[in-house]
Amino acid sequence: MGFHAPRIPNTTYIPPGVDEIMALYYRNGILARWNETWKRSLEIKKITAKEYVRLDPQTKLCR
Repeated sequence: MGFHAPRIPNTTYIPPGVDEIMALYYRNGILARWNETWKRSLEIKKITAKEYVRLDPQTKLCR
């Protein structure tokens, strides 16, 4: 999975409020990381599926 700031393409401008809309779809540790770091990151922060589940144990992986 990759997370980054919701910015206008080819700019560093992060539109106000978009990060809050995106946060509505995250929970548990993913939401915490989003709010602490990822929502302001212009570089993609990648995590593995295993790490995602560790941060959000409610997530179910397909097998």
